[in-house]
Amino acid sequence: MTHFNVDFRYGHTTSNEAAYTVISAVQMVMWDRFRELTRTLHHVVNDLEPWRWQIDPEIGILKHCTRCGTKEHNQPQCRAHIKRCNRCVKAGREKAAYAHITKLCTR
Repeated sequence: MTHFNVDFRYGHTTSNEAAYTVISAVQMVMWDRFRELTRTLHHVVNDLEPWRWQIDPEIGILKHCTRCGTKEHNQPQCRAHIKRCNRCVKAGREKAAYAHITKLCTR
């Protein structure tokens, strides 16, 4: 965003990270066309920013365990006895194999 002279505000929230990623991607692909516009990308971002407070906070899942997959608790509270991740075992990551079930493996 710095490259395109746009302030990156309120980062590290899912919606802002996604929005700034899309904005950056569009800017990179269409840079030549955007230079012809009378309004800068910075102005567009400033105009859209107030809308971020109007997003319904009930959207999404409040609880989801990345270890066992339940929607009853989050990972730090997980006390479930889980089977080790087969992918991690095969890859030689024995310690990681007990951190999640195979279905939730990101490797």
